[in-house]
Formats: sequence, C-alpha cells, structure tokens
Amino acid sequence: MIKEEAGCLKKTLEVGPLGAEIEACIKAIEWGLGAGEERLIIVYSNLAIEMLANGSWQSHKKVTTEYVEKIQEMRKGVNIDFLNIDSVIDQPQAKSFYQRAIMLVRG
Repeated sequence: MIKEEAGCLKKTLEVGPLGAEIEACIKAIEWGLGAGEERLIIVYSNLAIEMLANGSWQSHKKVTTEYVEKIQEMRKGVNIDFLNIDSVIDQPQAKSFYQRAIMLVRG
C-alpha cells in the first residue's frame, strides 16, 4: 500500500501543488463512493480542480487528463459539487465558507 501511494504521489509532482489537490480530490471521492454517499462537496483552493472536472479548462499533461477521466467515471456513482476557498482563511471567511457549503447542501 505504501508503494502504491508513493508512486501515485510521484506522478503528480509534474503538475506541482495542483497534484496534491488532485490526489486529495480523488481520494475524497473514492471515500464517498465507498461510504455510499449520494452527494459530495469537494472543497479546493486551486481553480483547476473544478475547471478541469467541468471541462472549462484543458491540460494535456498525463496526470490532469487521467484526473478528468477519473472524475467523469466517478460522477456516474455520486453527485459532485465543487466549492472554492482561499488557501488561507480567517474566522470571518470560515463562517462564509460554511454558509456557502450549507447553501450547496440544501440546494
């Protein structure tokens, strides 16, 4: 298991910090699918996470094209929403973030 994780992280290094968010996003969705969740909210700071998943931005790097394919496949089993936040938030921003998340959940 450790080797698989290390290999997975190694291949995402080619896209820098975005790679870490891609890893986290995929792992979160896999967890949600395994837990039987019907809807997930992916919280992210790098806009490419949502833009790649929704097709509004394209990249030709292997890691990002694999991410797009994986997201498309996973969306068949769960409704995925995306919520962008600043990478550093203070208390008032945190309250706003939670309010936006609640609005998403309630529809």
